Amino acid sequence: FILVVLLLEMFRARQQVLLEQTNQSILAIRQTEIAYYSSLNSAFGLQAAILGGFVFVEMFDNARQESNELPNHNVRLNMYSVFSAIVVATALHIIITTTLLKTLGPGLGLNGPVGSMVKAVDGLKIELGYVSKSFIILMVSFVTSTILSFWVCMDSIAAIVSTIVFILAARFWIHFSLRIIRRFHWESEELYSKSSGGTTNTDDPSLKLGVQLLQMGIKQAESSETDSIMEGYLDICGYFPPQGKVIWDRKYVILTGSGQLAFFEDRKSYRMNSDVNKLSNRPLRMSSFYVQPNKDASAVDSALQILLCPREDDSFKHWLLRCDNDEELQMWRLVLDASFDH
Repeated sequence: FILVVLLLEMFRARQQVLLEQTNQSILAIRQTEIAYYSSLNSAFGLQAAILGGFVFVEMFDNARQESNELPNHNVRLNMYSVFSAIVVATALHIIITTTLLKTLGPGLGLNGPVGSMVKAVDGLKIELGYVSKSFIILMVSFVTSTILSFWVCMDSIAAIVSTIVFILAARFWIHFSLRIIRRFHWESEELYSKSSGGTTNTDDPSLKLGVQLLQMGIKQAESSETDSIMEGYLDICGYFPPQGKVIWDRKYVILTGSGQLAFFEDRKSYRMNSDVNKLSNRPLRMSSFYVQPNKDASAVDSALQILLCPREDDSFKHWLLRCDNDEELQMWRLVLDASFDH
């Protein structure tokens, strides 16, 4: 009887130790999340302060500019002043908001009652969305006020050239920003896989690849021909031989069970219209293509590229698919090879 009691006490003690270790691990994760969101708020606040201060100084300098020969100078000056005021006001809003978040958020997590850490992390995550929207308004207003400053301080020819250059530059900013967002985008449901019953905690790339391929095989066996067996963001390029300058376009690529390769703007577009047969752009049928090493690409890029060549006529359109890493390249090569004879 005494031995049983001792064993029960030892079991309770070990259980308590494991519980304390688990709580400490969770708290460490939450503290890392708070530090992450605090660093984001610091970045937004710093950029807002720089832009707001710059526009505030330039607004008064441009207001003292003498009227130039362009008509409606006062109208343009007033419009520039309005958008500059929006920039300064939005910058102040972001500075105040991020300062409060950096001060009150970690303070609640560290000094609040039980459960305050979770409340602080969730609150910082929600408020970060509003800060991001305010920062977008700040950037749009800053770009607009900058373009209007061209028409306040320059003559007509210089203003037209500067506006065109700035608009072209803005186009590239948007393109590369969207590419970066799509590259690092993830959704909460992607953290766990129903096929595996959880996540794989390993750093071995080969084991990760084997688990993912197993999950993909199960999904392919259970899905219909219209469901995807492989999907993800890839850089694509379509061209007619001979290959000229490669212009990459970031797309969300879907390979269906029927061997069709479809391209979407992003993951959200695919989720809203998952039927590839109803797309305006016809998907590629893999049975009409074969894989060939891309000898025209540079040595650096070609290592992660897949070149799809038409079987019927080599003068038809070719397609280049560029993966982000070797693991992704192996997975796409495997599923594409399996779909060629579908």
